[in-house]
Amino acid sequence: MQYIKIRDAIAEQVSSGALAAGHKLPSERKLAETFATTRVTLREALSLLEADGVIYREERRGWFISHCPLRYDPSFDPDLLEICHKAGRSGAISLISHQHKLADKNATQMLNLLAFSDVLTFDQLLSVDGRPVAKVINTVRDDSLGQVSESILASPLKRILIEQAKESITLESYKISVSSLNDKNASHLRASVGSPVLLIEKRYATENKQKIAYSFEFWRHDAVEVGSSRF
Repeated sequence: MQYIKIRDAIAEQVSSGALAAGHKLPSERKLAETFATTRVTLREALSLLEADGVIYREERRGWFISHCPLRYDPSFDPDLLEICHKAGRSGAISLISHQHKLADKNATQMLNLLAFSDVLTFDQLLSVDGRPVAKVINTVRDDSLGQVSESILASPLKRILIEQAKESITLESYKISVSSLNDKNASHLRASVGSPVLLIEKRYATENKQKIAYSFEFWRHDAVEVGSSRF
């Protein structure tokens, strides 16, 4: 089938180094002309490459060659910026929004809160080499931290808990699943609504097992490789 041949041709260019990581592919119109095919057939080939993590698409910007994914072992609860540093990449976290509010049903259940408890929520964007690769939604018991500035909230959640929490905090549990982007998260990640993402959910507790915080990390799937090095 033609789209398979197109996929293989582009993949060969990537593996040979002719197309470097971060390189932008020509427009779909130009690629269709190059391969003497229709844009429908071309998009089938590009979709396969995207599913394999070879390329990624940014809304209104086009298709790009993926970098090697970051190695991520959630069982060790790594600092997100430290992951980037170890990979020789430039990582940055920006604060999207934050607010103190009444805990909703989900927060009440996740943190075992009493009725009418308050929580601090803050959303972050992790960028690697200038590309947004993960949206992180954090929720923390309002009474667990002291006064925190916006600059502090632009740090990895683990670092915030270690430096600001009133008690010693540990990772209680984590869960990995596949999800899709809603319109708000897609906009922050420059992706299309409904794009698949890797969802990593973490929950933190004190030494006395009091649940203190949790986070949802929505990762562009080509940007991260999850695995354990304990075995």
